[in-house]
Amino acid sequence: MRVREYAYIHRIKFLDKDDVIVLDLTFDTGPGDWYSRRVPAGREIIGLYCNTDQDSHYIKNLGFILWTPNLQGASM
Repeated sequence: MRVREYAYIHRIKFLDKDDVIVLDLTFDTGPGDWYSRRVPAGREIIGLYCNTDQDSHYIKNLGFILWTPNLQGASM
């Protein structure tokens, strides 16, 4: 995710395990710093949550909801 000096998100990019881009969203252009987080092995993203401040529509915090699939219970 690329974050601006004033801490709002202006670009999000998701890569798969082979570093192939699966999602690339740009909300604003300009300078910013990239912050990368890897999903731990064996976990999957199933959702996300975010917070905004009261006076703007900028996303101030973003988090991912992860889970570990139960592969033993997957066969039917």
